Amino acid sequence: MIAVGLLTVKLEIEVDLPQEVLAQVPARELGKLCGTEIVLRLYSEDKLAPAEAAKLLRLSRIEFLDLLRERGVGYRVELDDEDFRQIRELRQRYAPKAG
Repeated sequence: MIAVGLLTVKLEIEVDLPQEVLAQVPARELGKLCGTEIVLRLYSEDKLAPAEAAKLLRLSRIEFLDLLRERGVGYRVELDDEDFRQIRELRQRYAPKAG
């Protein structure tokens, strides 16, 4: 089941895979695997923000970043005005001194 806000939706998906492939994944993990793949796909298509994706997967931000690294999915950084202010401050503080 996937929780969407206060709504829970039960999905039934039919996937045609050879038995030897299915034997590699314990049955109890198939749902989680499918859910993870769906969330990663939506994230990679810009349909989920990083925080939303991490929350859906019940992962911390760091765990989510690690999962993206493991799967080779790029992470997009969104900076706000405060981030840019801090960057400017750090550049000024650590910029080489002239002459």
